[in-house]
Amino acid sequence: MTGKHVARRDGDLEPARKRPKRHVENDEAAAAIIRQLYAFARRMADDPAAMVYMREIDEASSNAFNLAVFAAHQKTDSPYSYRELAAILGVTAPAMLKRKRRGEEIFTRLMALASAPVVRVADLRAARALQLAEADVEDRTGTRRELAAGGEAD
Repeated sequence: MTGKHVARRDGDLEPARKRPKRHVENDEAAAAIIRQLYAFARRMADDPAAMVYMREIDEASSNAFNLAVFAAHQKTDSPYSYRELAAILGVTAPAMLKRKRRGEEIFTRLMALASAPVVRVADLRAARALQLAEADVEDRTGTRRELAAGGEAD
């Protein structure tokens, strides 16, 4: 069968894969994120106004961490206690519980949004335009689309 799906022996359809799905270890995923952050730093050197995105990146990083703490707490077979996780991270157990509560709030908010994207490029562009406008700074390095979000494009 040609096309987007292939038939399995049991008759069900599944998406065709050109190659087997590669398992990515957590350390590999972390390294990729760190490399992306440094690559973004090089981009910000050419477009310093893009530094406004660091607020969103910082918030997303914190939210993701809190969400992970909450999700780990939900697992009944979690291999680590909160005290052990706190010790690994060099924080107190109450600090971990505080992250768990924040993670639960984030989880609830994400579930309420259901099918909505976690982040939209248009929202980031609008935030950039707003933050620069509030600082009374002209966007001299933005792309055509970023400038349009602030009403500066023709």
